[in-house]
Amino acid sequence: MEVIIPPRDHKPTTYRYTWDENGEVQRVERVNESVDYISNRQTLQWPFQSNSSPDGQTSSSHRSAARRTTWQPRAMYSGQSSPSTVDKDLVPDYVINYLRGETPETVALRASMRAHGFHGVNLEQRDRAHRSRAADFYFSASHSNSDANTDDDLVPSNAEGGKMKGRPVSRLVGWRFGVVLNTLISFLILVVGVICLTLAVSRSRLLGGESTVYVGECDGARRINWLLQVIINVFLVVLLAISNYVFQVLTSPTRGEISAAHDTRKWLDIGIPSFRNLIHISRLRALLAISILLAAFSIQILYNGVIFVSKVGISSSLVFVTEPFLSGAPFSNASETNSAALSRIDLLSLQDSASRGLFTNLTSSQCITSFTGPFIDDFSTILVVTGIDSSAGSLVQTALAGTRGGRFLDAEIRQGVRLQRSEILFCLAETAGFDNDFCELRLSGSLLGVVTLINLILVIGVGAAALLRRFKPLATLGDAISSFLQTQDVTTRNACLLTKSDVRAGRWPLYEAKYWVPHEHVWIMTPSITRWVVFALAWIIPTGLAASAMAINIAGQPEGKLTPFGEPASHQIYVFPAGTSRAAVSLVAGLPHLLLALLYVTLNALLSIYFVGHEMSEFAVPDRHRALRLSGDARGVQQTSLYLTLPRPWSWLLMLLFSATGLLVTNSLVVVAVDVSGPTSDLSSSTETTQLTALSTSSTALLALLAVLLGILTIPLGLGLRRANPTASYVNGLPAGNPLALRGGTCSAVISARCHGPGDELNLVDPTAERLTWGVVREGEGMEVGRLGFAGENRGPRSVGMISVGRAYA
Repeated sequence: MEVIIPPRDHKPTTYRYTWDENGEVQRVERVNESVDYISNRQTLQWPFQSNSSPDGQTSSSHRSAARRTTWQPRAMYSGQSSPSTVDKDLVPDYVINYLRGETPETVALRASMRAHGFHGVNLEQRDRAHRSRAADFYFSASHSNSDANTDDDLVPSNAEGGKMKGRPVSRLVGWRFGVVLNTLISFLILVVGVICLTLAVSRSRLLGGESTVYVGECDGARRINWLLQVIINVFLVVLLAISNYVFQVLTSPTRGEISAAHDTRKWLDIGIPSFRNLIHISRLRALLAISILLAAFSIQILYNGVIFVSKVGISSSLVFVTEPFLSGAPFSNASETNSAALSRIDLLSLQDSASRGLFTNLTSSQCITSFTGPFIDDFSTILVVTGIDSSAGSLVQTALAGTRGGRFLDAEIRQGVRLQRSEILFCLAETAGFDNDFCELRLSGSLLGVVTLINLILVIGVGAAALLRRFKPLATLGDAISSFLQTQDVTTRNACLLTKSDVRAGRWPLYEAKYWVPHEHVWIMTPSITRWVVFALAWIIPTGLAASAMAINIAGQPEGKLTPFGEPASHQIYVFPAGTSRAAVSLVAGLPHLLLALLYVTLNALLSIYFVGHEMSEFAVPDRHRALRLSGDARGVQQTSLYLTLPRPWSWLLMLLFSATGLLVTNSLVVVAVDVSGPTSDLSSSTETTQLTALSTSSTALLALLAVLLGILTIPLGLGLRRANPTASYVNGLPAGNPLALRGGTCSAVISARCHGPGDELNLVDPTAERLTWGVVREGEGMEVGRLGFAGENRGPRSVGMISVGRAYA
């Protein structure tokens, strides 16, 4: 800007002074009395000078180069001085003060503030009428309310009026880069699924069939299955984390959506995954966000059922006899006592072997445990010796191979004869004539096909989020603060101490000043009660189910022992009807993973609220200036962040914990897939094989699951005991609390209310050029109210005052 200034003491010499945007004098030239005034320059009237005097005309030229719409501090960009620059001592002090917006009153006031020290900081004069018109012109030109972002806005200007060379601006930063990265990760998982699906189809020749991955010893099959379960559960948590990240981005409101909500006295969540925001954002983003989250939840249920271990087992024939049968007592093999239609020769052979002691003797408890299961690994025939007084002979009843013996207990075993559990004396079992340690690891082509399709939908949805070029979300707290500082929100003006309880109670807007009441704030107060209730339900339901399943498992165990990790309890196998698809049973076994997914989402949101509140409260810490952390293109001192709110170490910890939890759930509720063969001494001669599918529980895995769930609970409870930094205010020399601590959850109206300036005028803080702090920006003296807001570090190391207890602020 060029200004012609009359000489001191009314001497005849006139000088033309040229300043850059930062107020630095670049050139001083002597001007003759007959200076020509260019018509296209804007004329500013020098104060206290006659309008008719030609010496009193001051002109400023408009640069041809584009200027930033926000104020550039001196410390940001320092160009080389022009050769025409002369000693700055030639510039009168009153000129410098005039261009800075100073008047004699403000100069005296600033000197007084320096004398009062830290508690007497006053950044803004109480009467705006004392400010010079040139300062009004300068600040109104340098602080635009326009939201339009042009390339010129991203390039600073040097002292010569040209554009400085800086780092190239890339749009693939922040949340957009995060979405692209997540798209690539989900695509790699999709590629793995497609490869496995191709192999499954090529082996089974049918998409809905089952392909065998491994055949051999059961220990080898279990080891391979364990490794695949680890990989699958890691994939599941990664896909869930990706979906949650993109869901948070898509549900983050834009400034226009916040303004529309505030106009109707509605508030939105900032910096967290929010279902509340869905009704206030665009329909396209809401639909996309819901689709991505539903796809992720569906995969949680399906993926663990893709692969399973199928065991070859022997179904025992059951023969119920009285004790005289063992000593050769006569019997009748009529249909009434021989439901299995065993031949008399077979029955005589059993009687002879039993009388010679060739069978294994089992106690009554061992016997009941063995024959009540759907299959028995070690025995082909079980002779159940009872204390029933049978007049029809020593043979009471027979049962076909594959018949569950449990249905005979405490029930009518034949007409007029009831078998009580207490009447079972012992059992004699015939050992199977082959090695039954034979398993197959199978892959379900139908489930894998559905999982691959849903994964493809997820990849498309996540990729589509990255293509929303006009979408500028306020995804982080820094995004919101930067937006509210650059463009004031009129709905929250004069309400710097607005709280979420005020908003909920309808006390918004505030029409009177509020007093700061000190209080200690711990993190557990940051989430709302509703948020805590939702998290509590999400944690209690899976924990209660796991505890109940373990109690039932241990109570049903004959000796009260824990079953091995991942091994089904043979006495508690819940068999599905014959012909039930194993894929359907796998879906039932995968339902608990849906509960884990809900727990992950609620816990992630809860921890995000913690860290939003912490990030907000840190701005009120004295003598500490912080740069805004943005989710998009950062300018000046601002920082672009790849993560949104929850820091990466905490995100990784959640992924690790929930991967382990998913693995434990898979081994707690076990799918039992058995190809049951009839009793025979030679397995290869078996002509019929029955597919048995059941569910069982493993008490050891359930116990480990409960331990991990308790560990997950300690995370929000432990972090909740942390205190917000209380040094933002003092009472009697002791820290009294933090006025920026969020209570009751995030709220766009509360954040907006904290971002106003010293008065109703434009905020003079440039968030792109300064690190910020929050505090008293205008002291209230006497009956006057004070102002709280953000201030930049360029105003000095103590650019804000400390909030006073009992002082009214608006």
